[in-house]
Amino acid sequence: MDNDLAHHSIKNALFRLTLLLMLIIGAGLLVTPDRAQAQVANLATCLTGTHTATWSPGLTNTDQLINVSTTSNWAPCVSPSAPLAVSASSSQSFQATFSCQSLLLQTSPITWVINWSDGATSTYEFTATVNNIGNLNTTIVGVGKILDGRYKNAKAMTTFVLGDIESILNNDCAQASGVTQVKGASSLVIAP
Repeated sequence: MDNDLAHHSIKNALFRLTLLLMLIIGAGLLVTPDRAQAQVANLATCLTGTHTATWSPGLTNTDQLINVSTTSNWAPCVSPSAPLAVSASSSQSFQATFSCQSLLLQTSPITWVINWSDGATSTYEFTATVNNIGNLNTTIVGVGKILDGRYKNAKAMTTFVLGDIESILNNDCAQASGVTQVKGASSLVIAP
């Protein structure tokens, strides 16, 4: 029992450290030195959120056509220029050829529409890269820009902390049902 409590405490501490590091790295990636002097605030900061990705049929070690659904929800959000935009969400559904190995590769550009709680939208294009952090958490970082809508031409970054993807892939990819879902914490930062 003491081992379970110690493991849980270590896992929580690592999760918090991961989120803090993502915020620091994200802020460094999004702010250039000349702009840092003139504009210190992000346009929107949503540090707390969730992300869920589902695949049907489940991902296996064999490439196959997959129905993909993703949902991200962020709240609370802080946006000095849009004080009523207190939360945001994005949902996508599409078909693509995937296998378990595909999850570990950098993506082609992805386009999402972010829906703000005050009714505005932002069209966000990004590429996502998997960053493994030890054996406990797999972090996917999306870096791109806002193409249209609120915050047009701003830089943006999303992070998804999806647990131990490597273990999930090792355990479930060889099963007939495959990997059908991953979920975890998410954040969104939009900077000038």
